[in-house]
Amino acid sequence: MTVEDRAVDGSNTTAAEHVRQYLESAGASVDHPAQGHLIILYTTGRVSGDIRRTPLRFFEDGEGLIVAASYRGSPDHPDWYLNLLDDPHVWVRKDSDLFPARSVVIEDDERDRIWDTVVAIAAPQFVEYQANTTRVIPLVRLLPSG
Repeated sequence: MTVEDRAVDGSNTTAAEHVRQYLESAGASVDHPAQGHLIILYTTGRVSGDIRRTPLRFFEDGEGLIVAASYRGSPDHPDWYLNLLDDPHVWVRKDSDLFPARSVVIEDDERDRIWDTVVAIAAPQFVEYQANTTRVIPLVRLLPSG
């Protein structure tokens, strides 16, 4: 059984629809503002052990793909982020490619530099998300491991 066969979507119906559109079009046609800059991240549920799929906006910095655990400025971290803290071995679907990856939380000065020079410039709405919460929105680098 493959990772895709084992994967389940969360209860967010909009995200589940984005996953469906992504899988049907290999990422080419998703009704999402970040169309063309989306991946699907597969994490292992820290409680259920299920493989969870989450569509995410990604950024590139030359070392790997970067995702922001913004949760649209919620006071809580998103489940996918908590899952990868528990198990940093994930899978990434970028277009039609599905590959294993290792997730690394970007810390301190490096996080601030990437936030300012990559995230805030490419997706200014993330600046609003940060302004809406007291937590520092984590950035995670996804490095192919296969």
